Amino acid sequence: MKRLVCFFVGLCLSVVICAEVKYEETDSTLFINYLQYVNDLGHAPSLSETGMFFLNAPYVAGVLDKDADEPLVVNMRQLDCVTFVEHSLALTLLMRQQTPTWDAYLSLLQQLRYRNGQRDGYASRLHYLSEWIQQAENNGFVAEKTCEWGGQKQTIHFHLLTDAVKKKQGEHADSVTMSRLLHVEKTLSEKDYCCLPKDALSSRLNEGDIIAFCADGKGIDVWHVGIVVRQNDEWHLLHASSVAKKVIISPQPLREYLLQIKRYQGYRVIRLQ
Repeated sequence: MKRLVCFFVGLCLSVVICAEVKYEETDSTLFINYLQYVNDLGHAPSLSETGMFFLNAPYVAGVLDKDADEPLVVNMRQLDCVTFVEHSLALTLLMRQQTPTWDAYLSLLQQLRYRNGQRDGYASRLHYLSEWIQQAENNGFVAEKTCEWGGQKQTIHFHLLTDAVKKKQGEHADSVTMSRLLHVEKTLSEKDYCCLPKDALSSRLNEGDIIAFCADGKGIDVWHVGIVVRQNDEWHLLHASSVAKKVIISPQPLREYLLQIKRYQGYRVIRLQ
């Protein structure tokens, strides 16, 4: 097995930087705390139970975009909506394994986050949730229910990612990376996707379903993602909220949450296999 060579840098924070993985000591401590959390539960956790472990963790956007060499970033301290779901899913899948080790966790994260589980620069990351869902489904981790439940087909012209790269880097944008990203967007744009109407929350929802909110154009497929939880006989959303600036269970029922945000066209449902 290949060993990672790591070293510590920083004054106030001990940051572990490896040739392939980047994390802080706090992350490995949180991992140990999660194992104890599961032990206290006394059973293999559901996705929603794992998500609850992260309640009140700070919301921070762009936590994966700080390193040009694209290491496997393991940041359990600061989450955006996608990394919250990603870490929750990886940890839940991990607890199905006979030996839930740190290395096995890293492997699951990489399988979820990168195309074919291989890190090869910025363009190898699954930036669009539709591709993330498709790969997780191909790997047998999840199954999308949206089309099966009668979701309406929609065509999406993907371009938000390359627009953002051009705006940020301008003429300095790496041509190879841009070419790869354009190819991904073209491939995704050639497929059809399903979306359930926002004014008709499905009676087939389950605790722990992943719910993704369909975008209203703008070159992207999904605006936001979270986990469905049950409270007071109502469905609610467990998510990393950019408004609350932390992981919360939204106080309003999911039905109301959906209707009040105009840019959500509808929703998609992804279930743990």
